[in-house]
Amino acid sequence: MKSSFDQLAEHDLLIRLAEETAGATGRQFLERLVRTLAEVLGVRCVFVSLLTDDPERMRVLALWDGKGFERDTDYDPCASPCLEVAGGRVFHCGYRLQERFPRDPHVQQWNLQSYRGVPLISPHGTHYGHLAVADTEPMQEVPYLVRAIQAFAQRAALELERQELLEQSQKLHRQLHSVVDTAMDSILTIDGQQIIRLFNRAAERAFKIDSTAAIGSKAGRILSPGLGQKLMAFMKSSLADRIEQDQLWIPEGLTAVRRDGTEFPVEATVSRYLEDGQVMCTVILRNLCEKQDAREQIARLRDERELFVEQLKTAGHTTIIGESSAIKAVRWNIELVAQTDATVVILGESGTGKELAARAIHHASDRRTKPLITINCAALPENLVESELFGHEKGSFSGATMRRLGRFELADGGTLFLDEIAELPLHLQPKLLRAIQQMEFQRVGGQKTIKVDVRVLAATNRDLEQLVAEGKFREDLFYRLNVFPVRMPPLRERTSDIPQLVELFLSRHAKRIGRVAQRVSATSLQRLMRYPWPGNIRELENVIERSVILSKSCDIEADPLAHTTSSSEALAMRESAGVATLEEMERKHIARALAFCAGQIEGASGAAKLLNIKPSTLRSRMQKLGVRRA
Repeated sequence: MKSSFDQLAEHDLLIRLAEETAGATGRQFLERLVRTLAEVLGVRCVFVSLLTDDPERMRVLALWDGKGFERDTDYDPCASPCLEVAGGRVFHCGYRLQERFPRDPHVQQWNLQSYRGVPLISPHGTHYGHLAVADTEPMQEVPYLVRAIQAFAQRAALELERQELLEQSQKLHRQLHSVVDTAMDSILTIDGQQIIRLFNRAAERAFKIDSTAAIGSKAGRILSPGLGQKLMAFMKSSLADRIEQDQLWIPEGLTAVRRDGTEFPVEATVSRYLEDGQVMCTVILRNLCEKQDAREQIARLRDERELFVEQLKTAGHTTIIGESSAIKAVRWNIELVAQTDATVVILGESGTGKELAARAIHHASDRRTKPLITINCAALPENLVESELFGHEKGSFSGATMRRLGRFELADGGTLFLDEIAELPLHLQPKLLRAIQQMEFQRVGGQKTIKVDVRVLAATNRDLEQLVAEGKFREDLFYRLNVFPVRMPPLRERTSDIPQLVELFLSRHAKRIGRVAQRVSATSLQRLMRYPWPGNIRELENVIERSVILSKSCDIEADPLAHTTSSSEALAMRESAGVATLEEMERKHIARALAFCAGQIEGASGAAKLLNIKPSTLRSRMQKLGVRRA
């Protein structure tokens, strides 16, 4: 910068910037940042610009010119030095700026002679815009000032990313609040002190009380003694942690109380959750006078809630880490196919990041504002896969007490990701093929044809062509899915990415566990890069997490063979002793029960009844232990 600032200490500059911007967020942070930089450096202007959807327009979020702020004005970067930074590069012009950019009106109007622009790029790789410093005098590249500008450019990028995530969260909150408010059933949230915290419009109509009067009051005023006692007993047992279930079903036979004192029959579902360490209960009251309509609405509310949960799940990390040629090829293919509606099948071994690739495709597409709905074809019982995909009507099978929307309907306008597609039962493949080709289907037990607009992604770790040859996968479905295959390379083919992945996993798990920043020794890193990684990235993350847990210093030793060696020794001991592990015994026990019950899980003659556990618990154990029904 200018020579009068050559003696300015770097730490003094950073402290001044930190003090001026401390506690500020959003626009206030950006305005304090540009003003402080301009004053400390003594330059003509400092500004933060934001990239827009139009490549020929940029937006000034905050500009300080020594007299005041300029905000939310658009300009064309094509004739300005900002065009260089818009491409993601640092640009510095120490003198003769007017000669290099004669068509930039601001450069000419303000008699600017020098410029330095730094891109605002978040840790996840999102390019938001840039921070620029310009002056009427020549500008030198003083190293510590350059570092300070770059450091606060990164801080500005983090703030813009935080604001973006906050806006997404607020939008989803408004949508969810809208769903709750339009429900036909009364929905209340009650805290541990029995105070009402949420009271939707249906509750206002049912109890004839405004939400403003209800929220903040005791729940006992609207609950009959019988209903109130059941609810309070459930909350107290939850607080004492003496029950396993998080939900309570209160059937017919109880009443709720309106404001005028009259009572009406209700049935209720109560669920608990933790909020800031406090047990909260959500109560859904159904007026039995309108039971049928209420059940229909509860089904819709649940399905829409699942949609928003899916959206929240996919709002996180979508960046594919690595700079190897193999992973660059993956990113290139994703960029090519994302802007189309082509069906994509993602191939690769277990643990290579196939679901991450699906999220990346969705978030790079025009459907990114719509939901990404995922279904794991291997994790569901065979008799429920069709219902999960296409939904069902009330009474279509035993246990179908209300209509339920399927994943195809929930994904309408967005993307449906079919994970482990090779495990889809053969008899369901024709219906899936028709749904993909025609974008229409019928719910289980329904007669109405439902049309949707869904982009389909699929993934598998198996050889689909071999399955087709063996008659285990339909050839026509294979060709319909295999429009654009994307292969996720195993970790052994991209070992140059291991240092970057290790750094990511170290940061993630050290923060989660509450450890200080850690690093892997050079010897360990070489060991990690030589290991073949049969479990791919998932195995690498497990090794790093285990090493973080075991380490007691900043330097950790990561050995992928440590667990394998101990497992081999344990196996040898078991073989010599003639004993099996508890998992092996449990696996054999469940398999014998299933064989005795002819593969049936639920019902009086099911394996769950025989084992004296819940059907859902049995399915969970089967999935964890790899037990399949014959």
